[in-house]
Amino acid sequence: MAQTHFHPLLDSLTAIWNPATGQFDWEVSATISALQDRYVADPTTSVLLFSEFADTLKVAGEAGQQVIGTLRAQGNLGGDGFARLLGGLGIATAIGDAGNNTLHGSDSDDILFGEAGMWVRPHGNRPVSIFPQGRTSRWALKAAA
Repeated sequence: MAQTHFHPLLDSLTAIWNPATGQFDWEVSATISALQDRYVADPTTSVLLFSEFADTLKVAGEAGQQVIGTLRAQGNLGGDGFARLLGGLGIATAIGDAGNNTLHGSDSDDILFGEAGMWVRPHGNRPVSIFPQGRTSRWALKAAA
């Protein structure tokens, strides 16, 4: 899939040598622009696109993780829409649909995308933030001890 579906996104990444740190930095502005164009065209399917793109980058090892970190730093998990999706790039994600799905998280940070009826049961004693679709504020729940 990396050589076909994500070829334009991967080609938009540029590695720039940073002599001060002795490593490459990633220029991702063209990638962010391309991802945002896809988000604007179809916000719903872009959730899956972002998840699959992150999985493709993870296969690239350390360089892929650096790209994910650079892209994620340009997003905002506490924001809305595209900013939130970009801020959560590479974090474990489960996607539901309009049916009565059961989405499972893990002991680490997860992002669960559901639709229709929303029912949340936190895992362990971890805080949970819920961002209802179409709202700009979030609800925060704390798991019972």
